[in-house]
Amino acid sequence: MKITKIIDRLEPKTINSALLFFRSPYFNKSDSIRVAFECLIHSHKQGSQISKGKLWSSIFPQKVYNDQLLRKLINQVTQKLELFFSVESLQSKEHLKLRTLADFSQINNISELKNKLQKTLDKSINARSLDYSEALFDNYTAKRSVKDIDGIFKRKKGYETGGEYMKIIQDLNAIIESSFVIEKLKLHLLQQNWLDIDLKIDKKVKISNFIDKQLKKQNKYNESGVAHLYILTYNYLKYETNQEFLDQIIEKLKILVLTNKNEANIVFTHIYNSIATKIGVGQDLFVEQYQLLNFGLDSKLLIDNDKIDPIDYRNIVINACRIAEFDWALDFIEKYKNYLDTESRQSAYSFSKARVFMNMRRYEDVIDVLQNVEYEDITYNINSRLMLIASFYELDEYDILESTIKAFKVFLRRKRNISVARKANFTDHCDVIYNLIKASERKDAKRIEKANDILSNNPGIPNKTWLKEKITEVSAVLGIKPEKTQSEDPTAQA
Repeated sequence: MKITKIIDRLEPKTINSALLFFRSPYFNKSDSIRVAFECLIHSHKQGSQISKGKLWSSIFPQKVYNDQLLRKLINQVTQKLELFFSVESLQSKEHLKLRTLADFSQINNISELKNKLQKTLDKSINARSLDYSEALFDNYTAKRSVKDIDGIFKRKKGYETGGEYMKIIQDLNAIIESSFVIEKLKLHLLQQNWLDIDLKIDKKVKISNFIDKQLKKQNKYNESGVAHLYILTYNYLKYETNQEFLDQIIEKLKILVLTNKNEANIVFTHIYNSIATKIGVGQDLFVEQYQLLNFGLDSKLLIDNDKIDPIDYRNIVINACRIAEFDWALDFIEKYKNYLDTESRQSAYSFSKARVFMNMRRYEDVIDVLQNVEYEDITYNINSRLMLIASFYELDEYDILESTIKAFKVFLRRKRNISVARKANFTDHCDVIYNLIKASERKDAKRIEKANDILSNNPGIPNKTWLKEKITEVSAVLGIKPEKTQSEDPTAQA
């Protein structure tokens, strides 16, 4: 049943609140709906799924089972649960409560509420310097309702207080413009992220020209909370990766995350994706990435329901290694290990430790961590084998290295979910190393030539620059002078 899946996603605290909601005669007058929900919750707490027959007998013990009636009742329970979610959401959004209260006071002409609401709204708008566009729009709607400017005009009272009347319109216009610009900026950033991911997209909405014109006209947006934050983000992504912009963005995010974590997460993701894209095309932004990831951890933007995504866990370690923050990386691996899902915990933990040790050139530690681990995930499995091969090579453990290479080739032949091209890349990687071993053992210059040929003929070989470095080292011993290359991280993702 759909409703059981919904219930499974709820926190215990939310479930307890929902039970109170269903038991409230104000929100729910049906005993059948209440009993049905209580049965579903009891089943959830027991870790089982209640059958339709058992659910029916609990609700209607004296009636013959009727599937149509039960489905209708379950649908009513789901609708009631949706109402509970709406009430809960309203409780957590002060700006939305003000909007609905202002609307109610206008419709029912409760002037006593209007005066109090106006003071609250003015204070709220001033205090929420980093509010998000939806809140600004709700404040706009609430303030318009409280001021009742249509009513003022209809009753022709505005003629005597025209200055005050125009001030109201001016204030409302500023709020709605800020909300509008924020939403335009958000659309542009979303579009830009997809353009960065998929270069084949040939149709796009022309938003940036509008934004540039607006920002030139309306310098006041630079002072309006979230609008300013999105402007900084827009400039950071569009024009240049400026450290001053990044510092300002992070400082504003520190404030925003306290009032709206979801909105802060949107901005954080835009910045992170942009930095990752620029790194992908060769820009050296690893320090900036490290700074942003640290903020993501401290603010818990990278933590959702006390869980961290294994991909984020892995990427954080990779980034720390790139700027030689090895002690920090090892501390992070231990500190956040228990934030990983149980099923992925041990794999992500051991693989990440091995990656750090590999970058520290602690090859014995790499072997200790990986040698007795068999990863179910194909990416972890392949890359752990590549790290073991590199470690055995660096330690001159040629006998075990050759057997590891043979085992890897057998593994590749048996795996049907690896493409032929990728298999060729990994096989050629092993063959280069095998020829280096024989070149060293036999002082055979032809093996060096063969290793170079394999490397030249396959641009997809992983850790290619590291392999070239090893060729250079063996060539120097044999008196051969190959092309000089820069060193590469031998743990680079295959």
